[in-house]
Amino acid sequence: MHGKSCPVQPVTEIELLEALRTVYEIDDDWLKFELHNLLSAMYMNAANFGSAAMHAMTAIDLAEKLGRNNLYVKAGGWYNLGYILYHSREYAASIKASSMALNLPAVDALSQEDTLDVGYRMNALNTIGLCYENLGMHDSAFWAFDQAMTIAQFQQNAFWKGVITGNKGDVYYKLGRYDSAEVMLTYDYHQSLAAGQFDNAGNSLQWLARIELNKGNADTALRMLREAMQHLRRIPHADYKVNALYGYTQVFSRMGKADSMNAYMHQYLTLHDSIEKAANENRLDVVRIRMENQAGVNRVITLSKEKKRITLIRNFSIALIVLLALTGYMILNRQKLKLKLRQQEAQEAKRIAEQDAAQAREQLEVFTNHLMAKTSLVENLQEQLMKRELDEEQILRISELSQHTILTDVDWEKFRSMFEKVYPGFFHALKQQSSDITLAELRMAALCKLQVPSKEAANLLGISPNSVNKTRQRLRSRLGLDVNEDLEVYFAKAMSPTA
Repeated sequence: MHGKSCPVQPVTEIELLEALRTVYEIDDDWLKFELHNLLSAMYMNAANFGSAAMHAMTAIDLAEKLGRNNLYVKAGGWYNLGYILYHSREYAASIKASSMALNLPAVDALSQEDTLDVGYRMNALNTIGLCYENLGMHDSAFWAFDQAMTIAQFQQNAFWKGVITGNKGDVYYKLGRYDSAEVMLTYDYHQSLAAGQFDNAGNSLQWLARIELNKGNADTALRMLREAMQHLRRIPHADYKVNALYGYTQVFSRMGKADSMNAYMHQYLTLHDSIEKAANENRLDVVRIRMENQAGVNRVITLSKEKKRITLIRNFSIALIVLLALTGYMILNRQKLKLKLRQQEAQEAKRIAEQDAAQAREQLEVFTNHLMAKTSLVENLQEQLMKRELDEEQILRISELSQHTILTDVDWEKFRSMFEKVYPGFFHALKQQSSDITLAELRMAALCKLQVPSKEAANLLGISPNSVNKTRQRLRSRLGLDVNEDLEVYFAKAMSPTA
């Protein structure tokens, strides 16, 4: 069993890589672990996340191979590995490393070093929650965030309580539970502002803007997005900015402002692609370094120049294939984003069309009832006219009002416009069935479709009940129906308005 690691003097990257090649030659897994661990920390400090992730993942694999009984690593070391892997988007590996930091058993002589500081425990649990969130494992994410929140509450750390609450709000938003998300994100927003963490505040505010948009408050959502961008200018964060830019595309799409939507979509795709490109380049670094390590092992084994030449050609081919595959992935992902946006626009257009149809149906009913009410009013006035004597002015007014009960051309156009919104294609289908059908018969067909009785139909059309019956009979003949067949039943069942 190996003892505690010896202190390492500051060395250069070249020296560490050369040492790593030598270690692979002697095939010592413990020394491999130590060197990969050191290189991951060095690359992380240099913001070279791809190389840092590669060495961190290799260290994790070696640790599992060696086992805890044959390997001593302080909890802080595992915590750093988990942090590196999360920022390299290696979420499953990050969960492994962070869990090791949390669950490492204490050694009596070194218990203080083996025990992870309570603040780091909270951070590690929050990192695990973020990893589960990105992996789509929402229940596990909530569990990790709740564990982190317990520590934040114990420490009375207002900022971290806000951050963790906001992270839970992100998950609730992704689950479509906007009410819960809104409460948590609002809390996170105010706590982040108070702590001067403007990047986190901007991200929470852009999620709140999307919630307002889902409520139908596009203007409020736009105002909140603009405020979020102001916060992100104070403390830039590329991932948060790309979220805000996508929010702009949704708001302007809802407002029907195509030019603004396209402008922000261009900004969104440009930034999104640059982030994905950086991530892909990091993954290419992982492939390259792994191939270089394998090439070093092969050189030691074969000691052949011809083998090295073949290996280099093979490595180049693999790298080219990987590069082409990643490029194709980026193109496909961009097309998927565009398709998703078009689908959302189509769904929105469908929703608006359904609303228009519902409004037209209500207007048609009100219009029909209004005409029937006018007809009833005139009938009552005419009955009064028959029962008592009226002066000339009253007679004149009743006569003028009676003229409005007739379905004039203007009334008919209004009526027809609303009717066709409710029953699109109805008149077109009738004309296809009988090309010489008259206007009077079309009007009668519409009233039959609305179940208007003959008496009211006579008053609406300004004709006698006998004329209504004749028109209805002619309509039956046009449609090839029996003389006694009920037109209302026919239009309700047999006649399709969208035929």
